[in-house]
Amino acid sequence: MAKTLFILGAGFTKAFVDEAFLSVDGGHITASMRVKYSSETHRYARTILDYEIAQGVDIERLMTRLHTYMPHDFERKCTQELEYLFHDIKDHFVNRLQKLKDDRTTLPNDLIDFARWCINNEADCISFNYDDFLDHALWMHQKLGNYAPWCPNKYWHPNSGYGFFCRPASSCIRDENLIMGSSAMLLLKLHGSINWRIKLGASDPYQLDSILHHETWSQQPVSKDVAPIMYDDPAEIEKHIKPERLLVLPVLQKTDIVQQPIFRRIWAEAFERLGKAERIIFIGYSMPRTDIATGFLLREALRDKKDITIVNKVDPSSHESHALISAYQSVIPDITKDNFYFGGAIPWITANLPLSCG
Repeated sequence: MAKTLFILGAGFTKAFVDEAFLSVDGGHITASMRVKYSSETHRYARTILDYEIAQGVDIERLMTRLHTYMPHDFERKCTQELEYLFHDIKDHFVNRLQKLKDDRTTLPNDLIDFARWCINNEADCISFNYDDFLDHALWMHQKLGNYAPWCPNKYWHPNSGYGFFCRPASSCIRDENLIMGSSAMLLLKLHGSINWRIKLGASDPYQLDSILHHETWSQQPVSKDVAPIMYDDPAEIEKHIKPERLLVLPVLQKTDIVQQPIFRRIWAEAFERLGKAERIIFIGYSMPRTDIATGFLLREALRDKKDITIVNKVDPSSHESHALISAYQSVIPDITKDNFYFGGAIPWITANLPLSCG
């Protein structure tokens, strides 16, 4: 079978988890935030907030506006209130991502089947998603603990599956005989992950060993006779890690992908894996023209690739489908409408991946 690589966008998660959100916030900028910025001392921040709410909040546009000051912001002396709003929007964004996962008690079977196929066929995934739904589904294939991420069978584990040695956050509070292991495939998260945390006291830019994975789904007892709370008390772990997640925020100038060594490592690995793959399948990725770095990565890595499929869910006769084709052709000029499947992720996966036999 041809070496397969998947490139996953927000539409991938949305296909499996209906409550997942895309770039438009969908009204989740709460009334309480509007009240918080209703006073005269926050009138400039409120003006920006009201405009975005009236237009339908686009997270990338709003965060870009707040993250990169305009020249007239300094004249109006409003940079401090815009910084406050930026941090509130960032916290809202991260909290909503976390709540999305916390509210789900089970994973969709279709997603588990897809993860199993990727492991059994050693199909790497490049993802622009912050959520850890796919990570969880991949781990469920073997459910290995942190002490022994090695197995005679094919598996994926967060210690090795992200393209670097990502230690568990529990290693902050107890010595562990950890090994990186060898995942059958990689999940390369080019914009970071909701379960990537940073050691307390680490300096920015962060060294690779400052990045830890911390999530409830991978935590297991040390042995069947020892309660995990004795060694992995979440409250104790939180005292040793920074509260924020390591994410490349949805802003126009994504400087962290160059400034942070961890993203340089992951993007370099993505370039190498793209070059080796024989079949590239995009699922739920809109190829935004504002994501300039990704455009260069794909344009240079896929220069000679012919077997490319783009899977999305849009009306094939709509303006949206024509815009999607145009966006992809601006990066990969040789593709045509024949490279596109507009029926959605799950129908394409069901028709093209023998999930039942993995």
